[in-house]
Amino acid sequence: MTGTHLIAVAAIVTVAVLLPTPSAAQLNGQNIKGDAGRKSGSQPPPGAYVVVPLWFYTADAVKDQDGRELLNGSLDSSVFGGGLLVATPNTLFGGRYGFMAVVPGANNRVQGSADFDTNPGAGLTDLYVQPVSLGWTKPRADFIAAYGRYIPTGRYEDGARNNTGLGHWGRRCSSALRSI
Repeated sequence: MTGTHLIAVAAIVTVAVLLPTPSAAQLNGQNIKGDAGRKSGSQPPPGAYVVVPLWFYTADAVKDQDGRELLNGSLDSSVFGGGLLVATPNTLFGGRYGFMAVVPGANNRVQGSADFDTNPGAGLTDLYVQPVSLGWTKPRADFIAAYGRYIPTGRYEDGARNNTGLGHWGRRCSSALRSI
């Protein structure tokens, strides 16, 4: 590459890096905002634990990326339920083995950018099973690596206004670190 080509490439890279570009983002996962425990990086001591997810979210306005309002009224959403988390004293790859299953309920599911139902009635949503959770405890940090599946057990019919499930299988591979 000649010196002229190198200068041209450097100029293009500099312009591309320095020019502002619009961006948009949203939570695009199957976890609840602010959730802790499984994502906190620390596995509990060996034992069986009751898991009680409870989450409530309300919004007075829902807007698309251009600022257009998509919902006339408010959106209230909640998740609730119960489950079991087991942390064993057994190890695999040096990490303590655990597993979890949660049977959650929900009062609605947002299925698309313009598909909101503010009150479809509560019902069973998709079952979450985590057959593998490995936790490592080190002197200055804790680590977790886990694999889970969402099983479509919630009420779902394409285009229905009262869905509580998403109508498809999902998976979640997660890892977390907590500094001590």
